[in-house]
Amino acid sequence: MLLKKSVLDAIVGGEVTLQFRRWKRPTVQTGGTLKTAVGIIAIDRVEPVTRASLTERDARAAGFASRKDLLSTLDGRAGRLHRVALHYQGEDERVSLRKLRISRQKDMMQLAERLDRREGRHQEAPVQGAGPPTERARADREPRGRLSIVPPRPIVPRATEVCGPLGCCRSAGWSSATGPSLARQARSGR
Repeated sequence: MLLKKSVLDAIVGGEVTLQFRRWKRPTVQTGGTLKTAVGIIAIDRVEPVTRASLTERDARAAGFASRKDLLSTLDGRAGRLHRVALHYQGEDERVSLRKLRISRQKDMMQLAERLDRREGRHQEAPVQGAGPPTERARADREPRGRLSIVPPRPIVPRATEVCGPLGCCRSAGWSSATGPSLARQARSGR
């Protein structure tokens, strides 16, 4: 359910408590919520209504000056008419989490600067090959840094490259019937 910014602001202020929509099938349900630009909007009730049952009071609760204005926006649209009762539930929790993440990032940057200064004063690694004491700490905050601690592995040939000349791989016509006999021949040196 899409709501204009002016309507969202009126919902936050408590001036708008109803919305009317024409739907083939409702896109919101009773007890649900909408995440919007102003925060969370709670859906209290969704019910089908008739055009004749709409009152002046409904129109004002929806933010319209009169019933006639409300009906003019609804007329000409397809679908069944629904009344949606709603209210402002509060701020979107993602906003506060985003702020928390930003503060954590700042804290991590300050910690990284402190570790870098400390590392600059350290001349020798306490354990051979381990690097300065802050190397492991830097690896914990940088994913690529963690991988730099692991020594590179030699390139290992694929099975087809090793077994191909022996004729014991699937690519060389290996099967469960001939495979074991070829392996025995290879071990025995035949």
